[in-house]
Amino acid sequence: MAIQQIGISDWILKLGSLLKNNVAIRKFTAENFPDKQLMVVAGDILPDEEPVEEDCPFILIYGATKKEGLNAGVCEYKCNLGIGISTDKGNFLSDDGIVMHNAYDLMSKLMLIIQRELNDYRPMSAVDAQVGGALNPGGTYWAGDMTIIWEIEQTLGLGKAQEF
Repeated sequence: MAIQQIGISDWILKLGSLLKNNVAIRKFTAENFPDKQLMVVAGDILPDEEPVEEDCPFILIYGATKKEGLNAGVCEYKCNLGIGISTDKGNFLSDDGIVMHNAYDLMSKLMLIIQRELNDYRPMSAVDAQVGGALNPGGTYWAGDMTIIWEIEQTLGLGKAQEF
């Protein structure tokens, strides 16, 4: 009998590879952070291993959970993405005269690209995203966080379980 079972490390490594090698994400980070390559870290890490401003841009996949089982009509796969960017570009003025910090705008755009690209790979059930703001007094190091949930229908029988 096929029952949905995916190892947590297997699917977050797959997710990390998708993020690291995605053309749209790579293009955005190369255009906006030309001196750095995107760093992707999959899995919870020790406090002294956390990415810092010098590692930006980065995506940290953490807090991964799954819900599977014989009585699970829908299997749920959930994780968080911690995103870090660094830029010394200050505020900008919109066409309407609204002031916004450039890093806020860059973070928001990067998070939307990530959402769209991951949704194209496997449609999301839900995403909760937040631009967390500056992590340092100079406003050069910014964080964002996304919680993403995917659902896969549980199909029992002789069929094959779905891959993430």
